[in-house]
Amino acid sequence: MSRDRARRVPALVGEKIYFPGLNGLRFIAAFVVVLDHIEQIKTWFGLPPAAFLADWGNATGDYAVTLFFALSGFLITYLLLAEQRQTGTIHIRKFYLRRILRIWPLYYLLVLIGFAALPPLIAGDYAGPRGPYTLTGLLIHLLFAPNLAPFLGVVVPGISHLWTIGVEEQFYLAWPPLLPCSF
Repeated sequence: MSRDRARRVPALVGEKIYFPGLNGLRFIAAFVVVLDHIEQIKTWFGLPPAAFLADWGNATGDYAVTLFFALSGFLITYLLLAEQRQTGTIHIRKFYLRRILRIWPLYYLLVLIGFAALPPLIAGDYAGPRGPYTLTGLLIHLLFAPNLAPFLGVVVPGISHLWTIGVEEQFYLAWPPLLPCSF
């Protein structure tokens, strides 16, 4: 196999499939999202945007998140199909267990911080039936549906970014059974 071809094929690291070329894309997407969040926070305090970011517009962070979703979808689909090709089946339980062990501990820690530690620190009118610290707000976060929060008029300060994890978890739940080789 030529050296150029070897670079394009995913590498096997131990038992895991690794795409070395995607790390650069993931870094760029993450960096753009961080820059976008910094700029959003600056506007909350009335600070001007960074001069080199002034022409980016508001959609740049959205494009980076979309890139992240596309990469995640590609990687998960590739891994599931590779498992099916290698073993003849997809072990759905193992797939879900890996996702649970990887994502849930940190996610629920952030939900705990968002509902227990942050409210006393945040000043504002967050009380009342449409406030973020209601049973509805807690339930949508516990059920991995924070992406529905804005539609219900509930946005929890400090953890509103968890909507992306909700979308990802919903994808993980729905996608594997839809693959033609899943059963």
